[in-house]
Amino acid sequence: MSSEELYRLKTLFLVSWLGNEVSALDFYGDIFCPEEIERRGYVSDHLANPIIAYTVEDEGHRYLHNEIVFRDMKAFEEVQGNDFAVCSLCSYSGKTRSAKNAYKLQGICIDLDGVGLKELESLRMYFEQDMLPVPTYLVNSGYGLHVYYIFYEPIPLYPHLIPYLQKLKEGLTRIVWNKETSNYKIENRQYQGIFQGFRIVGTCSKLGRTKKSKQNYRVKAYKCGKKVDLMYLNEYVYDQYKVPEGFDSYGSGIWGEDHLTLDKAQILYPEWYEKRIIQKKPVGQYVCNRGLYYWWLNEIQTDGNARDGNRYNCIAVLFIMAIKCNIEKEAVLQDALSLVEPFNELTVREDNAFTVDDVMQASKYYKKSYARYSINAIEVKTGIRINRRPKKERKNQEEHLEEARAIRDIRMRRQGKKWTDGNGRPKGSGSKEQTVREWQQQNPNGRKIDCYRDIKLSRMTIDKWWKQEK
Repeated sequence: MSSEELYRLKTLFLVSWLGNEVSALDFYGDIFCPEEIERRGYVSDHLANPIIAYTVEDEGHRYLHNEIVFRDMKAFEEVQGNDFAVCSLCSYSGKTRSAKNAYKLQGICIDLDGVGLKELESLRMYFEQDMLPVPTYLVNSGYGLHVYYIFYEPIPLYPHLIPYLQKLKEGLTRIVWNKETSNYKIENRQYQGIFQGFRIVGTCSKLGRTKKSKQNYRVKAYKCGKKVDLMYLNEYVYDQYKVPEGFDSYGSGIWGEDHLTLDKAQILYPEWYEKRIIQKKPVGQYVCNRGLYYWWLNEIQTDGNARDGNRYNCIAVLFIMAIKCNIEKEAVLQDALSLVEPFNELTVREDNAFTVDDVMQASKYYKKSYARYSINAIEVKTGIRINRRPKKERKNQEEHLEEARAIRDIRMRRQGKKWTDGNGRPKGSGSKEQTVREWQQQNPNGRKIDCYRDIKLSRMTIDKWWKQEK
């Protein structure tokens, strides 16, 4: 069965199960309440806005353009039918679509790949039997599904809350993407962060990028269930991914215990405050050995590591490694472009070719903010296991000295000696008192400071043994 035919059958299945598709304006109007979005030209509203990104072609060059969505939501209408347009579930307080500017999180979306009719039927069974949390929307994205869990109340993205939300999304991905709901292998499961953007409803799916009749392969949304809260999602994920009880009390003191205010930071860390807040100097970074970059470049070319499904993320991490190792962007871009052809040969799904556009999209990870990207985050992003160096077994002082003494005794016994034989210092020889006395005899008119400079003993020791003249 071709991908196009499967897409049409999935559409029929979703319509028979959930009813008619939801328009883009209704879909995003439900996610981002228009009353909570700033109006165009009304900065005094002091509200946040969604930001969409879409491709623009100018004089034969394609680039990604960011556009702020205002209360009239016209931006979602203008990109309908676009080849590539994405929107995250965050509203932003600035003009750029960055994690630093993310203001509130409207929900969590799981990108579920490898979904056919059999997998759709399994999903419906899981939802009906309460084995998985029922999503607010299901979106037919082409080859797979986007599973949207929209919150009743948006969650403020305070820095100390973000790690909990990231962990919750990872836990949701693990249960939603399973052997019954995807025909991909579990090890090919992809984990994405809460700031990830997804194809906008009404724009082209991957199937529609190369088709003349793009309207036939649009991203389509269907209403599935109600809006959710965090405690509802908590009931389904494994314990290590749950958000703590009372997490929805965002402003309570228990969530601020680990969060240091600027006022306290100014008192505790005045040098840091002066450099980072007053002088606004950028965050410093530890520059890794360049061998780390070349190791990763070799790793993603090793058989079995890069595959259809994680190729983009492999290239994204290549740019991250370049930032960690302080390698010029032109050099890493050249390396990444050289991988387009071999990576494209790994294509399994139709119309999912790996292209130069994918490399250019991945180049956005060449930012200083990714210099501290962790090993665990890289493993989650790419699905490639990174072996750590084994930690040395640490001994306490007693164990260490016990072994050292045993080695000493064995060596002395082989020589027919004891370590105590003749190894002591003669009584009175080499004492600090004698050293000070001898210096005074040689320098009868010398001062304490001269003695200190010559024999390099501490001032207290010299004071103790200094013989005063009568």
